[in-house]
Amino acid sequence: MKAKSTVGWAFVIPSLLAGCCEMTISFPEAPGLGNPRATGQFLAGFAVIDITPPPGLPPLGFSAAARHRRFAGHATRLYARAVVIIDPEGDRVGLVCADLGMPSALVHRMVTEQLAGDGWTLQQWTFAATHTHSGPSGYLSNSWYNAFGSPELGNGYDPDLTRFLTDRIALALRQAAASAEPAELRASRDTEPEWGRNRSEPAYRNNLDLQSDDPPVDPHLTVLRFDRPDGGLIGAVFFIAGHPAVVGPENDLWHGDVFGIAIDRLERDSLGHAAPSPARKPAFLMVNTSVGDSSFPW
Repeated sequence: MKAKSTVGWAFVIPSLLAGCCEMTISFPEAPGLGNPRATGQFLAGFAVIDITPPPGLPPLGFSAAARHRRFAGHATRLYARAVVIIDPEGDRVGLVCADLGMPSALVHRMVTEQLAGDGWTLQQWTFAATHTHSGPSGYLSNSWYNAFGSPELGNGYDPDLTRFLTDRIALALRQAAASAEPAELRASRDTEPEWGRNRSEPAYRNNLDLQSDDPPVDPHLTVLRFDRPDGGLIGAVFFIAGHPAVVGPENDLWHGDVFGIAIDRLERDSLGHAAPSPARKPAFLMVNTSVGDSSFPW
């Protein structure tokens, strides 16, 4: 199994990370949350938890077009990556992005129920996915999508996988909240139409409200960077649109696809920027946004 190509933006991201500038954010009022206690500081914490399924489960991404209906193992590990941000009054928000084909409303609810004793509510955290096409199927609340990923298994729902993902994602949020430390937030945004292509551009051009200068894909890459006040990178969150389907339907191994490869490079390249806490390496989330028919130019 081979990826079709190396995607150029995976190597542009480190330079964009270095160019982040300061910004100010505000939290919506959330009275009565009560957890954690107010510290008078802006805090941020990250966590990375392995969610790689066992062999033998069906993939979601390519449905009946997949050559292998049961995956034999993994080429890369799959992860749930979490960031928790806490404002000076103690109100918090969380974001989890998992190496999955899509987020699940069911898992979102189950994780929140598991963390209710910690004060978490559905409104406090968002569940996102990289949209890798080489992740597992069977954890969704929508029977059509479960069956789409596992057409030979009836409704395709897998309660054991669903509970496994719930437990691991809940752990990611807990660990991110527990690791929260004083942080400074910076942001950067770049626009580069050549980073993606519209795989269905003729259909896109038939939109009645289309303006002549509208790009056929979302060309934006947005970065939120979190640093310690006395120096050192805590982590960063990237928002980009594109289908991680570089690893194609002939694959039979769990794979984080191009997002996973980009994060792996970031983790290796950033180890020198973790001081004064080199033992805690920076963590990164890569969130897929308005993906539509946007594909990477392989």
